[in-house]
Amino acid sequence: EFDPQNIKPKMNYGVWLLKRERFREAWPLYQFRHHIKASRPIRWMDGVPVWTQGPATGRLLIIGEQGVGDQIMFASCFNEVIDQAGRVIIECNPKLVALFQRSFPKAQIQENVPAGQEPRWLEDAGQIDFQIAMGDLPGMYRNRWEDFPAHSGYLFADQSRVEYWKTRLAALGSEYTLGISWRGGSI
Repeated sequence: EFDPQNIKPKMNYGVWLLKRERFREAWPLYQFRHHIKASRPIRWMDGVPVWTQGPATGRLLIIGEQGVGDQIMFASCFNEVIDQAGRVIIECNPKLVALFQRSFPKAQIQENVPAGQEPRWLEDAGQIDFQIAMGDLPGMYRNRWEDFPAHSGYLFADQSRVEYWKTRLAALGSEYTLGISWRGGSI
């Protein structure tokens, strides 16, 4: 109220509303993150309209943003987008490419590059007709608790790694086993 032109408090208020499960009010304010210079810039494609939900004729690019954990969280909306939009390219952190390829086989998964660089895959992708930031998807699909689908998971682990860890942990014996991660993001 004191400084209506200052957008950072608006985005922070959106985050505050999300923590209070007031999703429908929160998501529009959360979009102010696109205008905050301190946030990681999104590499928007010039001349390509932003997708606003509904059937998309053509190819939709979902632009990865924020950190690995946020991209994993926003991926909970991908199946709904793929069902609605059809041909989808998901641009994500390079550490997530294999996981997303296994989990969303109907989409084309590509690694993102820093802002200011053109991705190599873009030449072969063909025309991009629409684009959307990954963090904007929950505003379309998660406005009430009832909008969160009941499912048994949306990500699928590499079965060879699952078997490796089952064998390795079984070799430790039948006593209680506790795993601790000292560092994240090192997939």
